[in-house]
Amino acid sequence: MAVVGGWSLLVVLTVGLQRITGLQPETCLFRLATGHPCPTCGSTRIVLGFLEGHGLQVARLNPGIWLAMFGAATLLSIRPLFGCRLRVATNVIERRWLLAAGLFLVILDWWWVLRHA
Repeated sequence: MAVVGGWSLLVVLTVGLQRITGLQPETCLFRLATGHPCPTCGSTRIVLGFLEGHGLQVARLNPGIWLAMFGAATLLSIRPLFGCRLRVATNVIERRWLLAAGLFLVILDWWWVLRHA
């Protein structure tokens, strides 16, 4: 919660600073340190794009993060809408395969971000 709260505060301050000065400050610490985008680069612009009504147009910034945010919103709405939880039972081998698939998807998404930054 502290990380999400800190990130949210940083976004609000950045947007405020951008609107006052017209400058667009960098919010990605990884990019500031290395000069390259991180795997989640574009997530701030995706959230702001959603808030401004440009949901599909911002998907090109970082498709993996866009899908993750859309999926998280969908999963978080299941319980309030339907009154049930989504549970998936997996064994150790299945969890390892899911972890490997997730890692592969993060690397693939990062490749996309690096190519289109």
